[in-house]
Amino acid sequence: PHVNQIYREKTSDEACTQLAFFGLGAHRIEVETETRTDEHGNEVEAKMYVVRTNQLSQLPVREGFETYGGDAYFDAEWRIEKIIFQTQLASEGLPGPLVTVRPGERGWEYAKFCWRSSLFSFVTLVDHLYGVHMQAGNACVVAMRQQLSKDHPIRRFLTPFSFQTISVNDNARNNLVNPRSMGPRCFALTDIGMDLAWSAAPTLLQSGVEAAKAQTDPKLYWRALLDRGWYIENWVKPRLGKLTPWWEQALEFWNVQKAFVTAFMESYWSGPEALLQDKEAFKFLVQSVSIVQSTSSDAITHLAELPAELSAEIFWDATINLIARYTNLV
Repeated sequence: PHVNQIYREKTSDEACTQLAFFGLGAHRIEVETETRTDEHGNEVEAKMYVVRTNQLSQLPVREGFETYGGDAYFDAEWRIEKIIFQTQLASEGLPGPLVTVRPGERGWEYAKFCWRSSLFSFVTLVDHLYGVHMQAGNACVVAMRQQLSKDHPIRRFLTPFSFQTISVNDNARNNLVNPRSMGPRCFALTDIGMDLAWSAAPTLLQSGVEAAKAQTDPKLYWRALLDRGWYIENWVKPRLGKLTPWWEQALEFWNVQKAFVTAFMESYWSGPEALLQDKEAFKFLVQSVSIVQSTSSDAITHLAELPAELSAEIFWDATINLIARYTNLV
């Protein structure tokens, strides 16, 4: 396939912008405001974009390795301005002072190296291995196998997207997750550090769970949890102010996939009421989301009371969004 992302070099300040806004950190962009003094001596609020990895800064690493971490800050024009490190007081088991490194200062190239390395490790461990494989992939394929008969339309539709998921996750458990396997050897973390990283992974995911917990309307709750388009428009966009090109493309891609899944559903069920009578589909939705709940950092509300009360409209919308979200992650 044609490669759209071309890094002509990988160590410059501009490469950090490309990595943060168009590459591996694009889904983790956050916005902060910082109080500054302008040329007239007045305090003004400056908008800053940040990609954080300091969540890993207190994890113990093997002897000879640098600790992970670094929060990279970019200005309104997406130029990198500084990297802030949360140091570690290993002897006291407490976070140490913050250290800020700016372009041109001593240690700037090394600071960028640490941040880039931490970002790759963060996304690999948390978002990819835990979020995609162990949580989403596992939840959907287990519910599909246990609740949908082999000829059920949803199972047949999902088969190409779930092909070899169980085998891949089994291999990941043996080769990437277990202590002293290939995975831990690729990280600088100690055995205890890896255990702590796995324990923290559910709290570090950025997904619809946080948005769902903020909803009181059941209809919006299920949309926030499963509808990627709703999440981008109503959760990500207000926090960023405007969508970055990566998020714009993610929204466009989601709309294409959701339209595809909706057309599929409409070819097998006449509408929400017909789907609500499909007990296998109902159990598939409930089990999929229940597994996501059990592997999330906090209990997701509504699950205990809603399944018996789901309206046909909510169930129809949630099922479409679940299938589209799973295929989106794949």
